Amino acid sequence: MVYFLAYNIIRSIILDSAIYNKINPRQISFKHTLQLFNIYSSIFNKISYIKLLFYIGQNCIGNREGRIEPRAIKKRHNSYPLLMKPRKIAQEEIRKNGHPKKLK
Repeated sequence: MVYFLAYNIIRSIILDSAIYNKINPRQISFKHTLQLFNIYSSIFNKISYIKLLFYIGQNCIGNREGRIEPRAIKKRHNSYPLLMKPRKIAQEEIRKNGHPKKLK
């Protein structure tokens, strides 16, 4: 629930900045807002909230087309077995016996 709360706080700051700068909220970077908010929270007495909103609105992102991805998991066609022992032990076994034959 804390992550959900933090996410909504950042989104509300993005909305405030979009209103203040008269731009679309989708043009404001979430990561940029998060970084500026972290700086603001450490020195909040030296910078006003209005300046924070101004700085957030200065870095606009464009319309990134082709960003729609299906919500599905691709089946992996990997014939290698899972690593079920520590990596160092598996490496020593490969040095001693070579790679195992491919499983089907």
